Amino acid sequence: MSLKDKLKNLWRNEPSNLGDLHQDKTGLLKHREWRGVADTAYDYYRWLITWKDIMVMAGKAPVSTVQGLLNYRWMMSYLTAPAWVDRHTEGLRGPQLRITHLHFNMLVKPTTDLINFLLTNDRHFHEKSKWADKTVNVDEIFSSEFIAGFPNLRDNHVTTIPIFLTSMVDQHITAPYVDLTEGYGVPADVCPLPSAEAGVAINDDYPLVGVCALTCNMPCDGSVINSSYIDRRFNIPTQVINVPLRYNGDDVQEYAIDEIKSAIQFVEEQTGEKPILLLDDVLSELDATRCKNFLNEIKDYQTILTTTKYSRKLGEEDSLFNVKNAVVTKVEKKVEAAEDKETGEQKPKTKTKSK
Repeated sequence: MSLKDKLKNLWRNEPSNLGDLHQDKTGLLKHREWRGVADTAYDYYRWLITWKDIMVMAGKAPVSTVQGLLNYRWMMSYLTAPAWVDRHTEGLRGPQLRITHLHFNMLVKPTTDLINFLLTNDRHFHEKSKWADKTVNVDEIFSSEFIAGFPNLRDNHVTTIPIFLTSMVDQHITAPYVDLTEGYGVPADVCPLPSAEAGVAINDDYPLVGVCALTCNMPCDGSVINSSYIDRRFNIPTQVINVPLRYNGDDVQEYAIDEIKSAIQFVEEQTGEKPILLLDDVLSELDATRCKNFLNEIKDYQTILTTTKYSRKLGEEDSLFNVKNAVVTKVEKKVEAAEDKETGEQKPKTKTKSK
């Protein structure tokens, strides 16, 4: 090998003998992989970033974090996250190594934030907390876009942190929970994931957060069993949104709309919160009567309505803003009496003036 090749290999080498990095039977790493100076340094730097995110999570709420470690079996699995990242970056070099580390950090960082949120609002540890009664529990296949319409609420995908993600980080974590479920009388042929999720509920290992719950279609019998156990443990009002399996047809669309409206009403009743409506130029195609009926229908909701041309069909109590060249300015409105050409009624005429 020439000197040039030796120097190149020192800076970034090719993977070889990866199996020798691990102890026999246990699979534990004997030492970190040597990838050459450049990639070994970067890999170690990202390893430290992972530990930094975990320590920041613990530092934000040290008491709650310790309580979680002492009370929840799944919590300890997250301490193996750096090894989890190592397993998925083994043998990688150059851009592939960097891309993979960045992708995994996009999992690690939000996960630590979610764990911190759950532990600091867990009724097991805190009788009163900021978000315990401002959180709506949902299952892992429920759309977060629904709760995004309620700016003062948060959603909690109940099974994601305690078992769904932990089973990816630590493949041994599901076995004890599956044993609990089967010992409770559930058949052993049930899918292991919902079975493990039910075991978490049986062992009371879900952080108690949330004022109500929404769930949707359950893909198998195991999911039905799991949902029933979770419902018992949380003991909060729950509503099922049945998503139609057919998408075409007027009757299906009407049914889906009714389900969503019912869910919105359920959340409003349980939390006392109203959603924000974001509407894009919906008045331009409506006549005066329909505009009036529409605006009357949404009068109890905070609404952001965009339009390309101002219309006096908007209520006088509403605020008006003009957006031009990415600059937002509030518009002053002066009201004068004028006749509506479509209905013949006397309507307030609005002159606008931008500040």
